Amino acid sequence: MTEQDKPDWFLEAVQMQGKGRLKVIDSMNSPPQSKTLSYVRAVNNVSQANGMIGVLVVTKLEKMIQNDFSTVSLPQGEIFLTDWFNQIFASTAEGIGTILRLPDEAKEVEQKDGFMDIVHSGHIYVINYSYHLQQKLVYRIPLHSLLQQQSQLKQIIQLISIVYALLVFAAFIYFWRSLMKPMQKLSRFIRSYIPGKQVVRSSDENRNDELGVLITSVYDMANRLNHLMNDKYQYEIKKRETQLQILYQQINPHLLYNTLESIHWKSMLEGSTQSAEMIKDLAKLMKIGLSRGRELITIEEELQHAAAYINLQQRRYELRFRVMWNIADEVRQLQIPKIILQPLIENAIIHGVKNMEDDGEIVISADIHDDIVIIRIEDNGYKVVDYEEIHRLLNMEMEVPSFGYGIRNIQQRIKLHFGCSYGISYSKKSNRGRLSPLRCL
Repeated sequence: MTEQDKPDWFLEAVQMQGKGRLKVIDSMNSPPQSKTLSYVRAVNNVSQANGMIGVLVVTKLEKMIQNDFSTVSLPQGEIFLTDWFNQIFASTAEGIGTILRLPDEAKEVEQKDGFMDIVHSGHIYVINYSYHLQQKLVYRIPLHSLLQQQSQLKQIIQLISIVYALLVFAAFIYFWRSLMKPMQKLSRFIRSYIPGKQVVRSSDENRNDELGVLITSVYDMANRLNHLMNDKYQYEIKKRETQLQILYQQINPHLLYNTLESIHWKSMLEGSTQSAEMIKDLAKLMKIGLSRGRELITIEEELQHAAAYINLQQRRYELRFRVMWNIADEVRQLQIPKIILQPLIENAIIHGVKNMEDDGEIVISADIHDDIVIIRIEDNGYKVVDYEEIHRLLNMEMEVPSFGYGIRNIQQRIKLHFGCSYGISYSKKSNRGRLSPLRCL
């Protein structure tokens, strides 16, 4: 080059004294009048302090930078490398050497390194600037591209939502078929079930989960209830049959009782007073024993029954023992299970005073202590009594008793009517003989 045709960039490089810079210059190759990005730097002579060999120029750097820009994934956006005054060094679009128009807000960049983002005229500008290098890297992205990406993202989200909704619906259908439908069937069965109605087993009982166990348990419970209802029905039938049998069996005692009354009056008319009295006592025994089918009678009636039995026994065996009655008036109308005194009096006669002639004595007393009726049957018999054995008998400690069926029957009936706190007890009198107190309401 001659002094006359040296370009401006040559003189600038010389003035920079070895410092390089990027500069847009006219292309030195074809096509003519085209611009290229070049690196310009003066090359000094190391042997001379102020000597200069020449100027180094590297052109077409925009191609290298554009190749680097191509690695950036920025659809529908543009990238610019400019100097501090917005002259374009390289870009993904045309316009090297031209001035990049930036929003007015971009003029407020500080004289240091940093970045800013600006939304302007349908674009988003992201500017990374370096005052030290006197360069700017500008990203210009159209808003519609972001909106398009947002729309695509929205479509993807909608697609995912639809797929998710389908999965939820499928899960709901499965849940409904596998859980709710059997529960509905079970609920309908429970609402429509009537005790005694035949149970149609469900196929859902074959499930191995908790619902299958629940369904099986409900149907088993219904079957057990049906069996219970059937057993109760059979029991009621047998109970009615038993009541009918009892009623039929009562016909003969009534007939016998009426016949005995007729014999009693006939004997009285014929002058057989003793026979008439025995027949009268026997008729009274049968009448009170029948009691019109009642299980509970008044103590007054039970005492009459006991007195009739004693009279019969005395006349039958010509026994001469004495009987004393100490009955409080307030207990006579209270109720008691029928025929509980006669077996006890029978024991007192047979095992106590039967062979004692005029020395035999039986005392029958009844009174109330602390709202409890206590009836005592005392005899002055002299035979030895095993009270422990009787206690075991009365308290069911003997599985197969060899004696005492009568008093055991009385004990059971009293407890059934009034509770386990009541019953019979045997004890020895303070002087002699035996005492058989009954405790009842």
